[in-house]
Amino acid sequence: MSDDPSSGEDGTDGTDSGDEAIVEPQPVACTVDTCPLETVLDHLYGPVTIASSGHHLYFVEVGDGIPQAGTFGWFSRVPTDKSCTQRSCFDVIDPYVASGQLQGQYIYDTHLALGPNNVCFTQSFNASPAHKIRCYDLVGFDRTTLDESAGQVVDLWVGSSTARWALVNPGGTVQGAPLSGTGAAPVASGRTGLTSVTSDGTTTYFTEKGAGANAGVVGAVLTDGGVRPLATGRDTPAASTLYGGYVYWAEVPARKILRAKVDGTGAVEQIANTDETPFELAVDATGVYWASVGPGASGLKGSVSHAGLAPNGPVDLMMKDLPLVYDVAVDSTHVYAATVGASIQDGKIVRIPKTL
Repeated sequence: MSDDPSSGEDGTDGTDSGDEAIVEPQPVACTVDTCPLETVLDHLYGPVTIASSGHHLYFVEVGDGIPQAGTFGWFSRVPTDKSCTQRSCFDVIDPYVASGQLQGQYIYDTHLALGPNNVCFTQSFNASPAHKIRCYDLVGFDRTTLDESAGQVVDLWVGSSTARWALVNPGGTVQGAPLSGTGAAPVASGRTGLTSVTSDGTTTYFTEKGAGANAGVVGAVLTDGGVRPLATGRDTPAASTLYGGYVYWAEVPARKILRAKVDGTGAVEQIANTDETPFELAVDATGVYWASVGPGASGLKGSVSHAGLAPNGPVDLMMKDLPLVYDVAVDSTHVYAATVGASIQDGKIVRIPKTL
């Protein structure tokens, strides 16, 4: 029998005219059963937010007690091809991140976003609703304070020249600023229960809970500050991101991943069902990746899963039993998860290849 995949059983080409095109096999997604889980970094103090450029993994620790750190957290990076998993591997970008406590105490709401030229993080403080946003260029890591004012930041997006963030308590605004740090200004105001923000550099998109049950909105901000709804009547939409002419998001109580066209046409499409409490989402050409807080007997364990871009396809469970998972990130080859663990110095960042 011929080894040529285009040949028929009798050794002919199996067609009446010309050769058939050879269909290349599609990559197979890794799962917990087919690919090993690798520990990238171990014995961390509250790793709550991560991002990968493919060359470097960026992360923020907010836990109190980091060696030689006093009472501060750290913003650091490590090469993704390194073999060392300990603190000696770190490049510390900023050793003065405000600390949180892990032993039954509040961990500050912290978000990290990576753009083509800059990496930024925001922290919101619980003593009174306030926040700060710092950005660092990816060449010399010169620091710029993008914003420092009242309100809690619940999400952050960074582009080539601008940043966007969703701000609650007090009010509900989508804010924006150039990465030069020349001043923050509202992009959209009067929103209720903002949960996420994303952008393509021109148009800004957001999700919000709304004022009551099934009052959530996925919207696009117009140039005059008005909003074009892309999906309404949603149940706590969150974790929005853009890819291929669609905005994707998670609906938390319903345990669903959905999408809608950015131009507002067509119906909302369901991509997948999820484990309990989906809260973080990433999308690229290889599919949709998300982190969920549950299931787990303690309520603290979580999972990371994958689905293709087409609606209602199969779901691949990539990671499970993650102790207090806080964030997920992807690059061209791997999926990463940050887990805080049950106590100080139990934090880890782990990863798995995207495909076999």
